[in-house]
Amino acid sequence: MDDLKPKQIAEAIGSTAEAVQKRLERIFKWLRPIAHQLDELIDNPPPQERKIMERYLDNQPLKEISEKLGISPTDVEVCVKRVIMRWKKTVTQNATTRVKRGA
Repeated sequence: MDDLKPKQIAEAIGSTAEAVQKRLERIFKWLRPIAHQLDELIDNPPPQERKIMERYLDNQPLKEISEKLGISPTDVEVCVKRVIMRWKKTVTQNATTRVKRGA
């Protein structure tokens, strides 16, 4: 359903195009702040951590990340765990506040 228009979605679910459009707008309104928060969380770490996390979020295996960046697999795993813990802490403490650069 990703590339369907509101009218096509409405026909598939038995609704009106206007109702589907309003729901889509409401969903996007809710998701935009989350997307901005995620962008900041990705852009915030130091460059080496950012490279590791970008590859990790692209579902690259830890071993492959290790080989590509010339870092031991253990260091990659430790970095991933550390960054995820930091992200969780940031998001739970600041659920509605934008992440600040350099935090």
